This record gives sequence, structure tokens and C-alpha cells, in this order.
Amino acid sequence: ARGEEPRRAIVLSYTVAQAGLLIGGIDAVAPVLTNFFLVTYTLTNLAAALLALCGLPNFRPVWRLYSWQTSLLGAALTAGSMFFLNPLFALLTLALALALGVYISATVPSGRWPSISQAVAFLTARSCLLTLDAQPADPKYWRPSLLLLVPPSQAAGPQPTAGGASLLLRLAHRLSGSGLVVGGRTLPLAAIGGGRGGGGGGGLE
Repeated sequence: ARGEEPRRAIVLSYTVAQAGLLIGGIDAVAPVLTNFFLVTYTLTNLAAALLALCGLPNFRPVWRLYSWQTSLLGAALTAGSMFFLNPLFALLTLALALALGVYISATVPSGRWPSISQAVAFLTARSCLLTLDAQPADPKYWRPSLLLLVPPSQAAGPQPTAGGASLLLRLAHRLSGSGLVVGGRTLPLAAIGGGRGGGGGGGLE
């Protein structure tokens, strides 16, 4: 789309609408429209359930009886209604929605359309770490984990193996192998707004 106008989406919507008119029978178009509405409700309920499960602070439903269970129930009911009305159309609609999602993920820059995958990945990593912390440590499964303090100039890039990362971080990644590398850097108080009055010291970022 050029500017703020979704030109390709408008052309696609116009084509679909004209195709429905040219068919000449509302009964032939009704199952398709019904399935697209139902898949929209299914994905909306599923997204709301994931937002609630991830515990995002900016997701605050105003309905006091809301819970992630109600969203999952709504998604299950709408998906079940699709298959109850027409199983073949339901499969085709879900396949088309999946293909559209893959296309958007592959072609649209990630910064333009925020994805919930980051929140889901954070929740999964947190749950795994909490589970690991609750289990007793066994020497048989020991692996090195490093805490790396680097100068500010060496803390380029959050991914140790990404392009442009410092040699120091890549070396720590090689040494840790399949373990964890936690990197940090020290900042002077003047850089973090705490250097008033000429006091020394620093902070850890």
C-alpha cells in the first residue's frame, strides 16, 4: 500500500464482492461469508486468550467476568460452528487464513505489525526457567553459564552470534556452549542521570 491507503486490500475486497454478485445467488455466497465471519471471531477470541495468558500489563478488559477461559470457549464454539455448518468450507477457510498469516509474516516488516509471538516466547521462557529453578540440580546435566560484564563499547547487539556482535560476546557464547550467557555493562552515574553533585560510582545495565 502506498501511504496510508491499503490499495491491494481494497482491490481484493472489491474483487470478492463482485464475484459474489456475479454468482447471482445469495445462498451460494452465504456459507463463504459465514465462514469468514466465524474465523474472524475465532482468531479474535484466540488472540484475547493469548494476551490474557501472557499477562501483558496493557491488556485490561473492562468486562469484570472476563477470563482467558471465556475467550478459549468462544474460539472453540465459533470453530465448532464452522465445521457444523460445512466441514469442507471450514477447512478451506482455515487453510486460507493460515496461508494469509504466513504470507504476512514473511513479507511485512515485524516492526510495522507487532506480533504476539514475542509475548508468547517470553511466557514460555519464563515458565521453563521457573520449572528449572524448582527442580534439584543434578551434576549429570550441568552446563556452563556465564555472567559477562563488558565495557559499553563491547555490548553491541543482544544476540551473541548475530552479525555485528562483539568478539567478546561471541567468545563467551563459544565457551558456554549450550549454557546461558548473561551480558551486562556498567554505566557511569552521569550517563543514567545520577551523577549530580559530582559523586562517583556507576550503575549496572
